[in-house]
Amino acid sequence: MPLVITNCHETLLEVLPSVIIDQEDVGIININAHLLMDQCLDLTIGSMLHFALNRFNECRAFHVGIDRNRCDKKQLEYAEDMGCNWLLADEVNYRGRTMVKEQLARFISHCDKLVLTIDLPSISKHNSSSEKHKLDINMVLRVLRQCLASNKVLLVQLVGSEERHIYSKATQLLVQELGHFCE
Repeated sequence: MPLVITNCHETLLEVLPSVIIDQEDVGIININAHLLMDQCLDLTIGSMLHFALNRFNECRAFHVGIDRNRCDKKQLEYAEDMGCNWLLADEVNYRGRTMVKEQLARFISHCDKLVLTIDLPSISKHNSSSEKHKLDINMVLRVLRQCLASNKVLLVQLVGSEERHIYSKATQLLVQELGHFCE
C-alpha cells in the first residue's frame, strides 16, 4: 500500500484517477480539522474534496475531527449537500469511541475502496498552544486501524508542510502503525 507524504492535500487529486477503476465507490477519509470543501472555480488550498467530489462520481467523503471554529454553517451545509459524513473534533475522543467506530464502519461498508488523507498539523503537538484544537493521536490511530482492518485501503496520504509536523512523534506512530499492517 502506498504511503504519500506531501505538503499539499491537493496531491491526492493527481492520484485519484488511477485509483478509480471499474466504477467502484471510493471513500475518502479526511482526518483533519478543516473540511477542504472551499467552493471555487480553480483548484486552491482548501478545495481538494470539493474538486474530488465534483470530478469523480465514484467518490464519497467522511471527515474526522472537523473543528467547528474553522468552518462555518455554509460549509457544513455544502458538505451535507455533497453527501459527506463527518465527526466534529469534540466527538472524536475516548468517551465517544463507540460512536466513532460505528459511524466509520457504516461509511466503510458503503465503499469498495478507501483512501485516507491525514493532516499532520491537526494532530501534531506543535499545532496550537491549546490542546482542545488538536485530535488525540490515539483516536487517530484507532480510525487508521479500523480502516486498515477493512482491507479496503489503497493509499494513505500524510500532509504536513513543516518539519516539526513531518518529524513529530505522532507521524512516527502513524508510520509504525502502517508498517504493522503491511507485514
